[in-house]
Amino acid sequence: MDVDGSPIDLLTITPFLCCKACSDSIGCERWEYDAPTQGCKLKDGQVTQANIDCFDYKQVESERRALELDGTVNSYVIAPAPLFDMTALTTCMWIKTKGTGTLFSYSVPDNPDELSVRNTVNVGLTIKATVRSTGVALNDGIWHHACLTWQSQGGFFNFIVDGTSRMRDCGYNVDGKITGNGHLTLGQQQTIYKGGFKAWQAVEGQIMDFNFWSSVLGVAEMAAGYLTGCGSDFYGTESNWLQLTVADKFGVIDVPLSSNDTCLASTR
Repeated sequence: MDVDGSPIDLLTITPFLCCKACSDSIGCERWEYDAPTQGCKLKDGQVTQANIDCFDYKQVESERRALELDGTVNSYVIAPAPLFDMTALTTCMWIKTKGTGTLFSYSVPDNPDELSVRNTVNVGLTIKATVRSTGVALNDGIWHHACLTWQSQGGFFNFIVDGTSRMRDCGYNVDGKITGNGHLTLGQQQTIYKGGFKAWQAVEGQIMDFNFWSSVLGVAEMAAGYLTGCGSDFYGTESNWLQLTVADKFGVIDVPLSSNDTCLASTR
């Protein structure tokens, strides 16, 4: 579901992933891609709309998987990037790490540090190479749901961890914008456009449910993303976790979650 409660047209956002994901997952064998309609259909032949709930597999917790990064410059994910300039944003992800490093970085040709969320010891948002630190650590080795919002008007930003606002402020990059059509990398800090990784800035740990919006979500929406647990239907408009199932990954391991992983709603 989209943030306003309406169905997401998944074949518009991520072509064919709906059926691909279901056909690869236990509990969804009944779905398949229907080429003539470019939609999903039941294997008994019933054709459905592209935005039907083709994600029952997400209710099968044993099938949920995280991406594990090894903390070297060779371990990262290239994610779909925003196509247009932005004056507001929200990013959310699940993270489990004991180290430090950059959760994601977004670069454009004129600025390798256009946007990043870095340093899990003291998480900071960086826009156009200017850092605003939150004073919040995420490197205790347990799962955390971390969201960060910013908007140009007033320069307001908010850092929400496990459904609770941990740091909010204003006056940051007031009336600024983030340039679109850049390069988005998970797990590394880009020091040059599309590269320049440093080992001390790499993330070692597991990530899940990375999502990116070009708007500011309400705290209640982000708290709902935490309460429903990892693998929930909480998809970003600019980049989302389903797209990462077919994204370019390097030195990353696909790790199934165990029943006691604390990002699962059933563990709370």
